[in-house]
Amino acid sequence: MSVADTGIGIPSDKQHTIFESFAQADGTTSRKYGGTGLGLSICRELTRLLGGDIRVDSEVGKGSTFTIYLPTSTPAPTPHTNGGSTNGSAARPIEAALKEPVAAGPWQAGAPSARQAAGRPDQRSEKHVLIVEDDPIQRQHIADLMEPLAADIKSVASGEEALALLEDERFDCVVLDLGLPGLTGWQVIDHLKASKSLRATPLLVYTAKDLTRKEELRLGKSAKSIVVKEVRSPERLREEVGAILERIDAEGQPASGDGDKIEASLANKRVLVVDDDVRNIFALTAMLERQQMEVFSVDSGKEAIETLEKNPDVDIVLVDVMMPEMDGYETMARMRELATFKDRPIIALTAKAMKGDREKCIEAGASDYIAKPINNSHLLSMLRSWLSV
Repeated sequence: MSVADTGIGIPSDKQHTIFESFAQADGTTSRKYGGTGLGLSICRELTRLLGGDIRVDSEVGKGSTFTIYLPTSTPAPTPHTNGGSTNGSAARPIEAALKEPVAAGPWQAGAPSARQAAGRPDQRSEKHVLIVEDDPIQRQHIADLMEPLAADIKSVASGEEALALLEDERFDCVVLDLGLPGLTGWQVIDHLKASKSLRATPLLVYTAKDLTRKEELRLGKSAKSIVVKEVRSPERLREEVGAILERIDAEGQPASGDGDKIEASLANKRVLVVDDDVRNIFALTAMLERQQMEVFSVDSGKEAIETLEKNPDVDIVLVDVMMPEMDGYETMARMRELATFKDRPIIALTAKAMKGDREKCIEAGASDYIAKPINNSHLLSMLRSWLSV
């Protein structure tokens, strides 16, 4: 099968390297197009596991065609007998292998939750979910969907009702539609963020709206997850809510999620996260907010500078090195030119743990350096050491 595009194309001298991990046709840290350079590497490994091959045909300025070749059958492993093996092999069609039933996992509809798998009793009275949806049919459908999660479900049709209920009762998860009449979902989120007693309530946005990148970033600062209403979204919504409830500890309070304790030295500190990948921003924001830090997040170096100019009391910045347009090195250098940020800590984040990277980051203005994938305990330790000085 082939996938073709009409994009910028790949020079012939780069075509042999693009399948390597962290490699891209444009290898500069300020390239126009984002990504970590792992997609093609993963495709190649998956193709090899299926006994196939992947090739590229590309012309600069005209586009690229990637073609995957897969065998119609692959040899099945021959069992060993008496310490030896036979030379014969039976072919097993790939199509048949792909159709074989797979044991249900926690991500599949109908699969038992971790609580049920562990044989724990029904703890319906301990977990509480609030559904905020103005459409009565959708509202009932979501409530029915949550039934297997062993939680007390309450539903309201407006933002005003939701806020009134949240002031009176504690909920372990709120499922919120953005397109509400009167007080919109966005306004509900703003109210929750402004309330010290409610800002830690786990929020899951369930919407039919096509979100812009800016809206995703804005939601990433508040919501645990975003589920867009489509064919498979009900099952995903249930699994997302289930995952949130599974992280609730025995006392009914949100668990730290990664085993990290709340660090007193980090509480109420202000941190700016600069990364062009929304998924990284989601993950970092969730982890940092568990430490009761106030998190700002942007997806470009330009916005990072503007944010620091408007918020001179930011205590520390986490900067991704590989961003399009203005890369992390230039961003950090520009930050050091600001009078209010000459001496404050900047931690560089990079997917390339290559020799000389640390020195290059420090030279650009970073106080410290950490490689992706980020180890949360390592990052927290680093933050603690820089913010307790």
